[in-house]
Amino acid sequence: MKSLGGYLNLVPPSGLRDCVEASSTKAGEPGWVAVKDPEGHSVIVDPNPWNTWEGSGSSSAKLCSDGLNVVVSYSEATAARPPETVLGYPEVIYGYKPWGSLSTNTSPLLQLPAKVGQLPQALAYVDYLVEFPNGRGNLAFDLWLTRGPGQDRVGPRELEVMIWLYRSPGFNPMGYQSPNLTLGLPTVVNGRPGVVNWGVYIADPMGPGRWTYVAFAMEPPLALGSVLVPLTLMLRSLRELLSWGSEVMDLYLNGLELGLEYTSLAWPPTKVSVLARYRLNSYGVLVLPQD
Repeated sequence: MKSLGGYLNLVPPSGLRDCVEASSTKAGEPGWVAVKDPEGHSVIVDPNPWNTWEGSGSSSAKLCSDGLNVVVSYSEATAARPPETVLGYPEVIYGYKPWGSLSTNTSPLLQLPAKVGQLPQALAYVDYLVEFPNGRGNLAFDLWLTRGPGQDRVGPRELEVMIWLYRSPGFNPMGYQSPNLTLGLPTVVNGRPGVVNWGVYIADPMGPGRWTYVAFAMEPPLALGSVLVPLTLMLRSLRELLSWGSEVMDLYLNGLELGLEYTSLAWPPTKVSVLARYRLNSYGVLVLPQD
C-alpha cells in the first residue's frame, strides 16, 4: 500500500492545554485516562499497578504540554501474585491492548492492529529520563502479537515482544543471566546513527499453554537521552529467531505500549517500599514512505 510516510506524534499530544492526571493505588483499580490528539488519534495513559496489592502509595501520571511525568511511590506494598517479580507497568498505550481490551483511535499513518507483514517501516522515537531511587526495573516497550486482532487473551504460538531501553543493574528479562544471542541493529542514540547491540532473550514458550516471550535489551542501557528504535525491523527479525518464525508475518501487532516495569530491591515483594519515576519529553513514531 503506497504511503508518503510522516511522523506520528504521541506524547505530548498536539495542542494539549490543560494537564491530564491519572492515578491508581492497587491491582484491579481502574485509573486510566484517554487523551485525544487534534489529528484524530489518541493515547491511553494507564498507571497500571497490575500486581501491587495492599500497602500505601500510588502509581500516578501527569501529562502536560511539555511531556509526561510518572511517579511510583509505595510503602508496605505486597504483590498480588507473589511469584511474579514485577509489581506494575505505568504506561502509554496506542492501538489495542489485549489485557483489559483497552483501545485507542489510531492514525492512517499507523493503523493498529495490523499484520506484521503489512506494517510500514516504523521507527519509534523516545526522548526520556528514568530513575529508580528505591527499586529496580526497566523502561520498555511491550508489544503483543496474536493470531487475530482484538483478542482478549494471549496463548501458545503468540508473542509478547519487549524492547528494553533501560534496565537496572541485575534486572534482566525473565531473570536470565545472559541473552540467548546478540543482534547488531541500526539504531539512532542521542542523535547519532550507528549499529547498536541488542541482547535477545527468548522463552519459547514461557510455560505450558503460555505465549512466547522475546526481549530485546539495548546495550548499554540508557537512563537519559533519546533513541530511535527500528520497530518493524525488530519484529521481522523474529522470523529467524524462532523455530516457528515463518508464522510471524501473519501475526497481528495489536498496539504499542511504552512504560516502566517496577519492583522492589527486596525479594520477595512483600511489605516493600518502592520509589521510581520516568519522564517522556517526546514520543512518537516515524513512518517511512512506501510504494
